[in-house]
Amino acid sequence: MPAAPLAVLVWIVPTCFGVGEPVQAAVSSTQSAPVASPATATQAGSRSVRFRPGVLIDYRERQVEVDAALIPHPAPLEVFACTPDTKEHETVLRVHARAEDIYAALGLIGVLPGRPVRWDRATERFSPPTGDRVDVLVRMDPGGESEPVPAAHLLRSMEPDRPVPDVQWVFAGSSRYEDGMLAADVEGVVVALVNFESALLALPDSYSDDNRELWLGQDAEAMPDVERRVTLLLRPAAMRLAVAADDRLTADGKPVGPKALLETIRHRVRQDPWLRVRLTAATGISPDGLEKWVKALVAAGVQRSRISVARGPTSRPSRAE
Repeated sequence: MPAAPLAVLVWIVPTCFGVGEPVQAAVSSTQSAPVASPATATQAGSRSVRFRPGVLIDYRERQVEVDAALIPHPAPLEVFACTPDTKEHETVLRVHARAEDIYAALGLIGVLPGRPVRWDRATERFSPPTGDRVDVLVRMDPGGESEPVPAAHLLRSMEPDRPVPDVQWVFAGSSRYEDGMLAADVEGVVVALVNFESALLALPDSYSDDNRELWLGQDAEAMPDVERRVTLLLRPAAMRLAVAADDRLTADGKPVGPKALLETIRHRVRQDPWLRVRLTAATGISPDGLEKWVKALVAAGVQRSRISVARGPTSRPSRAE
């Protein structure tokens, strides 16, 4: 099934949303979508703009908000989020919106689609999906102001020695049928945990959908006892920064020196003033040492409110005060 032609988007000023926010129109996929500054987005007035049924766009936070429900059950998982009447028996969330509308909303905040995972018959291997990286979170009180929970915190590994990683998805963009229908709307795969060519959002690595190889389930301690309304949040992925006890640094899993790191951050902030950073510090680092790194990030241009800090690899992140 061929993937849809990919497009990226340019900013134009709409009147249909009732706010002076940038939205986009299709251009060549080789170009980068410029991003408005947070100061410009803050002038919008209301916190979020209703885009389509079940889908809001928060331009100030640069995120897409989707009406959803948590569905507690003990079965192994193939998806994290699905559309109604599709994969509720193997998901965490049911979204109350069309995948096509979520696709469009992600484009409006400058997230660019790639292509879905593909099975290469010649090599008998999967080629991984591509696309801009996306963080998936859940706000447990829909419409509220509580700190959202990363998707990984609602998951547990079904293999004792295999922890749930700090998951990032890619905006694979699904595929389309000959009539133009988005496959994610037909098959229901909005956020996948295993290989689905129809997935709107996919994990960057290959994970089999063979029932014997499913390795994720719901974290029962984090899930409610009954179905519960929540909000699914989709954002451009935060930069992952880790500081070891000896001050060694990794950025997005790769070793980096302090000077190179700060220069990279300055460059990324020029490209994306909304840049978020997840800072994980080893437990041996003092509060003053941690604050030193937060101040360095702020000096490099990251907004303090967009820095989350955590202790150790399994700590729950919190916003830097």
